[in-house]
Amino acid sequence: MSTTLSAEKYPTLSLVIPLFHGFEYTIKQTTPSTEIGKSLQLKILEVVTRRLGGYESNKTVAKSTFLDPRFKKIGFGSEDNANNAQKWITEELSQNILSNQTMAHSTLESANSESLNLHASTEGIWAHFDSKVTNIKSHSTPGSLLILMVRQYLEMQPLPRTENPLEWWRRYKTTLPEMYDLAAKYLLHPGNFSSIGRNFSKAGQLTCSRRNRLGSKNVDKIIF
Repeated sequence: MSTTLSAEKYPTLSLVIPLFHGFEYTIKQTTPSTEIGKSLQLKILEVVTRRLGGYESNKTVAKSTFLDPRFKKIGFGSEDNANNAQKWITEELSQNILSNQTMAHSTLESANSESLNLHASTEGIWAHFDSKVTNIKSHSTPGSLLILMVRQYLEMQPLPRTENPLEWWRRYKTTLPEMYDLAAKYLLHPGNFSSIGRNFSKAGQLTCSRRNRLGSKNVDKIIF
């Protein structure tokens, strides 16, 4: 489990929740034959739940798991937590789209003010058409479009667990552009010292190897 979460070539934050439930399930399926074994099993479950169980209700981790096409809502142990993750994603999408629309509206207002005089002479000709357009009421809203977008994502076939979710999102970047932006934000690596530890281990192995070949006194002179 720790090895999987310490990887550097694929997203790992989205793995935290499904790995916790997989580990929990494995422990529960074990049948100890002694009282000491049963006690140890309960203790391990208690520690694992205490240390990792809360991540499912953590907004950042939950969003990451939801946006991983391998897991979506399936990776959650609780339906309520899965629904919360979907709600948080929808809310953030709504905020992003509203912000983009505000910027676009400002740009259009500026462009319209510059071209107003240019089209003034033909305004009467287009009055009938413009009035028909104004009377048309759209039945779609940003909120309803977002719901459809998220639903489309959830209904797509889950990505096989061994494949890279980043490659999946690159393929569907133009299909789900707003969700792609969120995936790029949340499918990340949680901070850890694994790579630093590996580098120190490799350095130690090299030093020991040189000591064995040259003798400790000679190596000390070379290094220091």
